[in-house]
Amino acid sequence: MMGDSRGWGQRVVLLRDYDGKRVRIGVHLVTGNNTTPSYNRKPGIYVDDASFATGEMEFNSPDDLENGLGNWSVEGGVWGWGEPDFADGPEPLSGAKVFGTNLRGNTDVNQDARLVSPEFLIDGDENPRFRFAYWHSLGSQSKGVVQISVDGGAWEDLDAPMMGDSRGWGQRVVLLRDYDGKRVRIGVHLVTGNNTTPSYNRKPGIYVDDASFATGEMEFNSPDDLENGLGNWSVEGGVWGWGEPKFADGPEPLSGNKVFGTNLEGNTYVNQDARLVSPEFLIESNYTNPRFRFAYWHSLGSQSRGVVQISVDGGAWEDLDAPMMGNSGGWGQRVVPLRDYDGKRVRIGVHLVTGNNTTPSYNRRPGIYVDDASFATN
Repeated sequence: MMGDSRGWGQRVVLLRDYDGKRVRIGVHLVTGNNTTPSYNRKPGIYVDDASFATGEMEFNSPDDLENGLGNWSVEGGVWGWGEPDFADGPEPLSGAKVFGTNLRGNTDVNQDARLVSPEFLIDGDENPRFRFAYWHSLGSQSKGVVQISVDGGAWEDLDAPMMGDSRGWGQRVVLLRDYDGKRVRIGVHLVTGNNTTPSYNRKPGIYVDDASFATGEMEFNSPDDLENGLGNWSVEGGVWGWGEPKFADGPEPLSGNKVFGTNLEGNTYVNQDARLVSPEFLIESNYTNPRFRFAYWHSLGSQSRGVVQISVDGGAWEDLDAPMMGNSGGWGQRVVPLRDYDGKRVRIGVHLVTGNNTTPSYNRRPGIYVDDASFATN
């Protein structure tokens, strides 16, 4: 653990691999020999509220993070829980408390820290899933990624890294159907580089709010004008944020005040690989003409692409169209026929990929915005 959390975190240490052993847990502090306050003369580490437990972990779903640390865990420090107090960070999505990578300032260099959900036993549940809201503003050397650990094993990336700024709350819905009989944890992993220039690593970081575990079919209140929250929309790879757009070069919402956009307060960044994902729909046999539609607007640089995609039964993403490029100049709409997917669960994605050239005309453009979605059956 390095730098500042500025809020209490918690470490949950799994001990299943030590059956029959005696174990001790330590918190080890090492400081250097430079007396400059910013190098070593800081408040240090504090510890409180310890416990030993057995059996399955409890998770009070939904968890708006207002009532304590629960069974959330922090690996590598930095992540703190509490009321954020930083002008460049976000307001909580709900209530007053969040997890964040330093609740009172920018992230530090050389961080390698993970926020870890409680562990869930997937026990024959129909369509199990875990979801949480997140916001990020990261420097060009910093990365965040959503991960999974199965039965206490190694962490595996679920998405491409989140980079740059969302400047609005997004949400990740993690499908867990493939993990029946397994215990799973979801992690949000932050890594920062060693350059102290603010644009490289010293940015507000990542914040998390409003988590839940659910089973059964997803709800979708159709039509959805995006005015009433994140619903069951999901964001893979960051960047996509929900809220009121505040960028002069971006569009006005097609209706109401809120949209999804790839950075609601500025241009997209280089090296993005991010997807906005619709709720999942089960296409019933009695639907005569099922279809999903949504409005979108785009302004993309010459190295950037957006494409509408489909995922069937949680499988790989497949392109439905040729890529969107350049400028739309106004709102358009995509109507996706779903007659060929009888008995399947489908999700629709809008996938943004940007290149590595920082010239504005190549990649630094307003990006893609989405509004007014609906699902119809006849």
